Amino acid sequence: MLSYNVADLLRSAPGTSERFDVAVKALPVADEVELARPLHGQIRLQHSGRSILVQGHLDTALAERCSRCLRPAEAPVSIDLQ
Repeated sequence: MLSYNVADLLRSAPGTSERFDVAVKALPVADEVELARPLHGQIRLQHSGRSILVQGHLDTALAERCSRCLRPAEAPVSIDLQ
């Protein structure tokens, strides 16, 4: 899980935003699912007046096993979030 302290952002004027670079080497995803590459990207947190809007783009890859040869493989994952 990624977490950011947004207390100062909530006290700021609506429309104020902050950008954060994301670089995570390991992140628990789910049972039997693991990252093959670090999670990286950028997110933007914006004070909307009543809450925080999160927008961003993240890239990583999941560790897989080839169904034909059973060798380790990677499945690229690209995530746009809002």
